[in-house]
Amino acid sequence: MAFQLPFKKLSQLSPKKKQQLLITALVVIVLITVSILYFGFLRSPSDLAAPSDHLSVSPDVSGQGCLLEQIVEAINFDAGFLREDNFQALKIYGQWPVEIEKDRRSNPFSPY
Repeated sequence: MAFQLPFKKLSQLSPKKKQQLLITALVVIVLITVSILYFGFLRSPSDLAAPSDHLSVSPDVSGQGCLLEQIVEAINFDAGFLREDNFQALKIYGQWPVEIEKDRRSNPFSPY
Protein backbone atom coordinates (compact mmCIF):
# COMPACT_ATOMS: atom_id res chain seq x y z
CA MET A 1 0.00 0.00 0.00
CA ALA A 2 1.58 3.26 -1.12
CA PHE A 3 1.50 6.41 0.94
CA GLN A 4 -0.97 8.93 -0.48
CA LEU A 5 -1.06 12.62 0.30
CA PRO A 6 -4.40 13.95 1.52
CA PHE A 7 -4.65 16.35 -1.44
CA LYS A 8 -4.53 15.94 -5.20
CA LYS A 9 -1.32 16.05 -7.13
CA LEU A 10 -0.34 19.53 -8.22
CA SER A 11 -0.75 18.62 -11.89
CA GLN A 12 -4.36 17.49 -11.28
CA LEU A 13 -5.45 20.78 -9.73
CA SER A 14 -7.30 23.37 -11.73
CA PRO A 15 -5.25 26.39 -12.81
CA LYS A 16 -7.15 28.69 -10.44
CA LYS A 17 -6.55 26.38 -7.44
CA LYS A 18 -2.91 25.97 -8.44
CA GLN A 19 -2.46 29.75 -8.59
CA GLN A 20 -4.09 30.21 -5.14
CA LEU A 21 -1.84 27.54 -3.67
CA LEU A 22 1.30 29.11 -5.14
CA ILE A 23 0.31 32.60 -3.97
CA THR A 24 -0.33 31.28 -0.46
CA ALA A 25 3.06 29.53 -0.43
CA LEU A 26 4.75 32.71 -1.67
CA VAL A 27 3.10 34.83 1.04
CA VAL A 28 4.19 32.34 3.73
CA ILE A 29 7.77 32.31 2.42
CA VAL A 30 7.90 36.13 2.30
CA LEU A 31 6.55 36.41 5.86
CA ILE A 32 9.11 33.91 7.16
CA THR A 33 11.93 35.72 5.35
CA VAL A 34 10.89 39.12 6.67
CA SER A 35 10.60 37.83 10.23
CA ILE A 36 14.06 36.19 10.05
CA LEU A 37 15.59 39.38 8.67
CA TYR A 38 13.92 41.54 11.30
CA PHE A 39 14.53 39.40 14.36
CA GLY A 40 17.94 38.14 13.27
CA PHE A 41 19.65 41.08 11.62
CA LEU A 42 17.77 44.36 11.61
CA ARG A 43 16.75 44.79 15.24
CA SER A 44 19.19 46.86 17.22
CA PRO A 45 20.78 45.36 20.36
CA SER A 46 18.92 47.89 22.50
CA ASP A 47 15.63 46.34 21.33
CA LEU A 48 16.70 42.90 22.48
CA ALA A 49 17.50 43.59 26.11
CA ALA A 50 16.72 46.57 28.27
CA PRO A 51 19.34 47.66 30.80
CA SER A 52 18.99 46.08 34.22
CA ASP A 53 17.27 47.96 37.01
CA HIS A 54 20.49 48.41 38.96
CA LEU A 55 22.25 49.88 35.93
CA SER A 56 20.87 53.25 35.05
CA VAL A 57 22.14 55.10 32.03
CA SER A 58 23.15 58.53 33.24
CA PRO A 59 24.96 60.92 30.95
CA ASP A 60 28.36 62.13 32.07
CA VAL A 61 29.77 65.63 31.59
CA SER A 62 30.45 65.11 27.88
CA GLY A 63 26.82 64.06 27.31
CA GLN A 64 27.57 60.43 26.48
CA GLY A 65 26.25 57.54 28.56
CA CYS A 66 28.60 55.68 30.88
CA LEU A 67 26.77 52.36 30.71
CA LEU A 68 29.93 50.34 30.01
CA GLU A 69 31.64 51.68 33.13
CA GLN A 70 28.58 50.84 35.22
CA ILE A 71 28.45 47.31 33.83
CA VAL A 72 32.14 46.73 34.56
CA GLU A 73 31.70 48.02 38.11
CA ALA A 74 28.65 45.79 38.63
CA ILE A 75 30.49 42.57 37.68
CA ASN A 76 31.01 40.40 40.73
CA PHE A 77 33.45 37.61 39.81
CA ASP A 78 33.55 34.87 42.43
CA ALA A 79 36.66 32.70 42.09
CA GLY A 80 35.43 30.25 44.72
CA PHE A 81 35.18 27.49 42.12
CA LEU A 82 39.00 27.32 42.14
CA ARG A 83 38.87 25.82 45.65
CA GLU A 84 36.25 23.15 44.87
CA ASP A 85 37.24 19.47 44.92
CA ASN A 86 36.24 18.86 41.30
CA PHE A 87 38.52 21.64 40.11
CA GLN A 88 41.39 20.54 42.36
CA ALA A 89 41.09 16.97 41.00
CA LEU A 90 41.94 18.07 37.45
CA LYS A 91 45.28 16.81 36.19
CA ILE A 92 47.76 18.53 33.88
CA TYR A 93 48.77 16.48 30.87
CA GLY A 94 51.84 17.38 28.84
CA GLN A 95 54.24 20.26 29.24
CA TRP A 96 53.59 23.93 28.86
CA PRO A 97 54.73 25.71 26.75
CA VAL A 98 54.56 23.27 23.87
CA GLU A 99 57.96 22.69 22.28
CA ILE A 100 58.09 22.82 18.47
CA GLU A 101 60.32 20.24 16.86
CA LYS A 102 63.30 21.71 15.00
CA ASP A 103 63.61 19.02 12.29
CA ARG A 104 60.47 19.93 10.37
CA ARG A 105 60.43 21.06 6.75
CA SER A 106 60.51 24.78 6.12
CA ASN A 107 57.65 24.49 3.62
CA PRO A 108 55.14 21.75 4.56
CA PHE A 109 53.36 22.07 1.19
CA SER A 110 56.40 21.35 -0.98
CA PRO A 111 56.50 17.89 -2.63
CA TYR A 112 58.73 15.22 -1.09
